[in-house]
Amino acid sequence: MRRKFTTISAIAVAFSLTCFCEFSLAQDNTWQDKPAKSYKSYNSFKAPLIEDNSFFVEEAFNQSAGVIQFISTCYFDNINSRNLIYSFTQEIPLQDVKHQISYTINYIALNAQSPGLQGLGDFMVNYRYELKGKDDWALITPRFSLIIPTGDFRKGFGSGAWGGQFNLPITKMVSNRLVFHYNTGFTFLKDAQFALSDATSENEVKHKHLTGINLGASMIWMPADKLNLMLEYVSNINDSFNETGQVNKGHQLVLNPGLRYAFDIGKCQIVPGISIPVAIEKNTRQPGAFIYLSIEPNYNIKK
Repeated sequence: MRRKFTTISAIAVAFSLTCFCEFSLAQDNTWQDKPAKSYKSYNSFKAPLIEDNSFFVEEAFNQSAGVIQFISTCYFDNINSRNLIYSFTQEIPLQDVKHQISYTINYIALNAQSPGLQGLGDFMVNYRYELKGKDDWALITPRFSLIIPTGDFRKGFGSGAWGGQFNLPITKMVSNRLVFHYNTGFTFLKDAQFALSDATSENEVKHKHLTGINLGASMIWMPADKLNLMLEYVSNINDSFNETGQVNKGHQLVLNPGLRYAFDIGKCQIVPGISIPVAIEKNTRQPGAFIYLSIEPNYNIKK
């Protein structure tokens, strides 16, 4: 219970900091690289050259018409174990910035438990709607996702169940060099499956509904136009199976400092990034590594 209150307090402090920064900057234009007409909207400030996702926290920017984003990530959850989760996401705008679809493919390598044990994870199809845009106080872009059970649950690559996920990203810019992102989300898996050790029959497979809650906040500081320094805080409260097939509720905190840099080549932007996530669970701290690569070509032929 204390950890839940700590998480809520941390998110509340981050949101309060956003409001405080906006108020302070409204009184002091020395922070600005150019005069701002208003402090109530994203468009009041100089547009950042990088409008990518945070690494673990989702941003509220939809893709502009004609601009498609390809995102690859590699997450080593423990540097010593060499377990790897590779993720590929393609984001596609639908006519304008209001509507966006995307899909995510996961590939998992459990090198610590069984060397050479690799396979596809569950597949996700996503839709996002821009509820509030860059002329509003904050960008708000809810996401609705369908989880398709393509991963082999017997090998630990998936849940063996269809499911859904809702996430609410909020993005607030408070100066030309400081942006905050906030997330609140919920996941539901219907009749998730878990195979007991050496299970050979359907009777040795457990079926349970699983739920999860995610909260997150990130701060993006831009000391240079093409360089972002990032700090993320994520809280995941998820149901999971234990070794006997019973469902336990676990709580994991992740603190993730990182950086990314943009390269513009013609009409294509390439953004590599790296971070060192530290997962905290049951009084243990587990450092990992995260590698990010975004390739964003602009296919818009309009001048």
